[in-house]
Amino acid sequence: MIKSLRFLFASLLMLVCGNAMAEDIIWQEDFSSYKADDVPAGGTYSYACANGGGTTKIYEANLAGGTSPELLVAKKGGSFTAVVPLNGKSGEMNISYVTNRAELSIEVTGATVGDKSRVGNADNYPLTVVEGTQSLTIKIYMPSNVGSNARLDDIKLYQGVAKKPAGLSWGKASTTVTFGGDYALIPTLQNSNNLAVTCTSSNDSVCTVTNAGVITVKGPGEATITASFDGNDEYEAQSVSIVITVKNAIDPNAKGQKNNPYLLTDDEFFAFVQPLDTVTNPKSAKIYVKGYITNIEQVDTAYGNANFKIAAIQGDYDANIKLYAFRCYYLENAKFKDVNKIKVDDEVVLYGQIQFYGTDDSRQPQFVSGYIYSLNGKITEPKYTITITNTEHGSLTLDKYEAAAGEKVSVTGMSTDDGWEMNEPTITAENGTEVEIGGSDEEGHYLIMPASNVTIALNITQLFTITTVFDSTQGDVRGISFDSEKNPIYKGAGKNVKFTVTPKDGFEVNSVTAADSDSNPITVNIAQDKSYYEFEMPAKNVTITATFSPASGISTVSVANAENAVRYNLAGQKVDAGYKGLHIINGKKVVMK
Repeated sequence: MIKSLRFLFASLLMLVCGNAMAEDIIWQEDFSSYKADDVPAGGTYSYACANGGGTTKIYEANLAGGTSPELLVAKKGGSFTAVVPLNGKSGEMNISYVTNRAELSIEVTGATVGDKSRVGNADNYPLTVVEGTQSLTIKIYMPSNVGSNARLDDIKLYQGVAKKPAGLSWGKASTTVTFGGDYALIPTLQNSNNLAVTCTSSNDSVCTVTNAGVITVKGPGEATITASFDGNDEYEAQSVSIVITVKNAIDPNAKGQKNNPYLLTDDEFFAFVQPLDTVTNPKSAKIYVKGYITNIEQVDTAYGNANFKIAAIQGDYDANIKLYAFRCYYLENAKFKDVNKIKVDDEVVLYGQIQFYGTDDSRQPQFVSGYIYSLNGKITEPKYTITITNTEHGSLTLDKYEAAAGEKVSVTGMSTDDGWEMNEPTITAENGTEVEIGGSDEEGHYLIMPASNVTIALNITQLFTITTVFDSTQGDVRGISFDSEKNPIYKGAGKNVKFTVTPKDGFEVNSVTAADSDSNPITVNIAQDKSYYEFEMPAKNVTITATFSPASGISTVSVANAENAVRYNLAGQKVDAGYKGLHIINGKKVVMK
């Protein structure tokens, strides 16, 4: 785990340390010149749209997190293509855009495309363009096997270092709720980069909003909620809006409503469902129904829903009248992410529709198009916070900083200052229990939220340099845990450093020494099989010096730190300082008389 994290941190460090130049935008498109139902075509960049399992066209929405309007790219093979002249530019480039669907992909004719990176709703691809290339044909498309549309906006082809997209999104352009009813359809602002956002409401008498993007319904009417970020040196400015329509209130005490749900034994319930017909009137209006789970058929975490039955009396598993809940979602209309969220004998209030299945002689009521409004008296699942500490020389970013028990929290970014290294962090719950981090560099790292607030203490240690001094015409100092050139190598204090010293033909090792930046000698030991040298890295920079001399058999010159060094005879057996004869000390032959 520590090793995999270290590789990721090293990669990020190399990116940070690379030479950077200012952003040079070659082409960009935000579709702001188009209206709803337009199809971008022709023009300077030879735009072309293709349909797959729907229509590729402009929508007045900002689902992708861009600014309305955006381009809807049709499912199952829909695409948008542009031919972009390069005007003599070549080399390393990037193309970025925002989309609400991670499946959206690109093809580029005229360039080599690197691996995609995705932060929030923003995708970025590195490109390599050979000198002399006149233009690029860029195709952005939905794969033919994906049965969902995608929203596309804020496309940009550029060279240099671009500001990052802010990544704000409401997830939808509008929603309608009933005053005093179910507000699960009202989203909270998605702010994966944890930016300082200002949120406003056009009508506080309908909805208010906090700067964290939490919307509160105040009364019937319509309000536009806007979240704005002004931009900074790292992130682009962005503004996203959602229209909230609040309908007139429903009496919560009316039969079949949240404060007075139907029971399966109620006469009112039978009177309510009796008129339903499988052909002319297949579903009821949305209602609230109360019962106790008698058996659970399936909890499907892939699709996020569950199939189970309820009866009017707890423990009445053989009840004649049961209501089958089909593809029912969890509290707050959320998807099931854990099969253990519900169990037999749980008290539930369901909100949705009733539908009959079967013939007139054997019609059975079924609960559809709904979710669990309350579970054992609770209408929301508690969420717990994540706090990150020890951030003086590095940072760790997550996709969320508040999550319910059992929810997956993904690590979205890690970085350290130059000369520092991040090891595996310590993650603890409030009771002191350690929380493990999972995943790999390929799939990403994550933690599963416990039923507790969590503290992540970063483990960042300082690195020190190792340099080598030797005459390359006489021999080589080659690294096992650092490179074979004379470049400075970073290493943490207390780590084991291994290296080899190899004389060239006609030479032999004369001495091998190591010293810290204050000229203090460091004990260097030779392996029992004489295949390498090693020492423990101090909390200072280190210089390794190796000298060679013409091969002349046995030498009687001293070896640095011989008093404390490990000694061997010619048979490779360890001996003490009192042993008379030929000693091998730090790879050098020494005669002891």
